[in-house]
Amino acid sequence: AADIIVITGDCGEWIMQRIEDVGLRDLLCNFDGILIGHHAGALVQLDTFHESNIDNTFELQEGLGLLSEFDIDINYVEDEEHLSTIIREIEDVGNPVVAIPKNSGLLIVDGEFTLLGDAFVLNHTHLDDIYRAYDSYRYDV
Repeated sequence: AADIIVITGDCGEWIMQRIEDVGLRDLLCNFDGILIGHHAGALVQLDTFHESNIDNTFELQEGLGLLSEFDIDINYVEDEEHLSTIIREIEDVGNPVVAIPKNSGLLIVDGEFTLLGDAFVLNHTHLDDIYRAYDSYRYDV
């Protein structure tokens, strides 16, 4: 039996489809070892997740449901796209967002969260600041 499973990939929707196609959902949801998510492999561990897309629409997709009540913004950079998505998650879904820039991460052990590198959490108390930053990118001409 494996002690560690790594889920990696660039497209959460595709990862979830493959998990369903090969019947891995139950195995992953009941796995008692260490589960590592890299890029979209982290997103699919959530109840629901979103991914950036070409038309910048905000669409939630079903994840594995291993983690809940927060969202993850992978490869975070402060720009219009990321800020818009964070605003939608906080306002529309009500979840705080863990922003994870490159070379950063989130470690969860027994429900305890440890932010690694430059990762940080944004929630409804940060909305005014997020909107100011968003507007500065949106109206920058």
